[in-house]
Amino acid sequence: MLHRRFAGDPQFVERFRREAQAAAGLTHPNIVSIYDRGEADGTTYISMEYLDGRTLKDLILAEAPLDPLRAAGIAKQIMEAASFAHTGGVIHRDLKPQNVMVDAADRVKVTDFGIARAGAPGITEVGSIMGSAHYVSPEQAEGREVGPASDIYSVGVVLYEMLTGQLPFDAESPVAIAVKQISQEPQPPSALQPGIPADLEALDLWALRKSEVDRPADAKAFIAGLDAVVLRLQDGAATSATVAFAIPTAGAVAAGTAAAAAAATGTVAPDGEPPVDPAAARRKRWWIAAAVAGVLLLTVGGLFAFTDVFSPKQPQVTMPLVVGKKLQLATTAIANAGFKQSPSIQRVQSDKPRDVVIGQNPLAYAKVGEGTSVTLVVSDGPGTTQIPSVDGLKQAEAEALLKKAGFKVVIRMKADPTIPAGTAIATDPVGGISVDAGSQVTLIVSNGVEKVSVPNVVGSPIDDARSQLQAAGFVVVTTKQPSTTAPEGEVLGQTPSGGESVAKGSTVSLVVAAAPATVAVPDVVGQPRADAIKAIQAAGFNVKTNADKTPSDATNQDTVFSQDPIGGNKVASGTTISITVWAPLP
Repeated sequence: MLHRRFAGDPQFVERFRREAQAAAGLTHPNIVSIYDRGEADGTTYISMEYLDGRTLKDLILAEAPLDPLRAAGIAKQIMEAASFAHTGGVIHRDLKPQNVMVDAADRVKVTDFGIARAGAPGITEVGSIMGSAHYVSPEQAEGREVGPASDIYSVGVVLYEMLTGQLPFDAESPVAIAVKQISQEPQPPSALQPGIPADLEALDLWALRKSEVDRPADAKAFIAGLDAVVLRLQDGAATSATVAFAIPTAGAVAAGTAAAAAAATGTVAPDGEPPVDPAAARRKRWWIAAAVAGVLLLTVGGLFAFTDVFSPKQPQVTMPLVVGKKLQLATTAIANAGFKQSPSIQRVQSDKPRDVVIGQNPLAYAKVGEGTSVTLVVSDGPGTTQIPSVDGLKQAEAEALLKKAGFKVVIRMKADPTIPAGTAIATDPVGGISVDAGSQVTLIVSNGVEKVSVPNVVGSPIDDARSQLQAAGFVVVTTKQPSTTAPEGEVLGQTPSGGESVAKGSTVSLVVAAAPATVAVPDVVGQPRADAIKAIQAAGFNVKTNADKTPSDATNQDTVFSQDPIGGNKVASGTTISITVWAPLP
């Protein structure tokens, strides 16, 4: 939630809104998910994914310097998040360890897109500095417009800090730090922490170049470099001078070039010796120039073989980015780029799908000779693992067993009255078979007897009622009851009652209206009132006595004058028979 004292500040509210807008459109495993935003109780809120872990800054403070393999793996995940954002035109602009969450398995989530830009005008004026001084790029420190290269620089600072436990630039004020970001070269990480792999150090220093154009071409190029480092460190391969990370240090190359040129012209004498004779300098100029060119080619050209260095006329080609592509597509792309030799293939097991390229040498976008040998590291898949049997285990035990075997677990509940709730029934695929390591396995767990609400079918025709109940999973039984008030086949009652929750598959009993039996009406005309009533009731009918009729003589008094229906007719049992009786004489 935005603190109340900032809720009235348009700049803070706009930054808060911008974070929700920028991050809400970024769905990626390494980016925190934004679920909702709005206003409540006079302030603004963002609802986002709960992250169980700590910030990368906390991890660095507690454990740095980190193991190079671990540091490279974390940096790669940060770059994966940045690369995805860049694809959508979003630049984070404030990548730092405080904005990176790391869980117990070193899985990374990048947060805080509060100053991210997606092409629209920013919320700051031109010349202002956004981000944290220790991690901003030189162009950002100068207040210039930034692009993907700025995020790459920031991740370079984060990687430097993970490897050494120190920041490349520090000072007493943010302004002083920003000045160093613009004007000073960082000290090589290995000077602070001996033993850092040379290729990883070179890759980090590449990301920390002062000029945007001297850094990796894009996030994918940096990721490809990190992939290659991770792969080599995992395999325990030795660092080689020809590994694809021999990236020139601009300051050192420039200094060497200037010194050589000065010595060649005789204007400066090394170590205070007399100036060199110009004629002698001219004679030596050819090998000095060749030496400088050789240094540059060996440094920049660590991506190709030694013989290529001395082939200046060999046509140059650009190595395409093939990491992440299928092998067939990768080899086609390399051939189309102009390489004369088919790439050599090195297969390794990995969590990537089979036949996907996971490493390349030379690196993407390197300019090398067309005869350069290309090596591709190709995934052979993760291998296979047998699914353990979990039948009869408690859900937590079964889930832990599957995760220990390296599987991703998805839970599916299933009603089963024969297995106690919370007990594993089976897995899908079934236990005992071998599948790709790390693949997804569904754990099927009993939730016992499933209870459902009984539909209310009273008043419905029996056919409709039966269909409705059977569709809900119930067994239906019926009994008939004659009725003179309901049409034949209408449900008069049900057990259990409508709306009651019972076990799915239970029996529902229905009482259904049936046509009543017909009975002959007794003829009671002329019978005494009391005898007539008894005769009608004994036959199963009801009796209604109408107003008495005054008798014409004493012989008719208190006897039945007429009846409806008349005697002898057959009507439904329970029908009411009306009788009219002569009144007794006074």
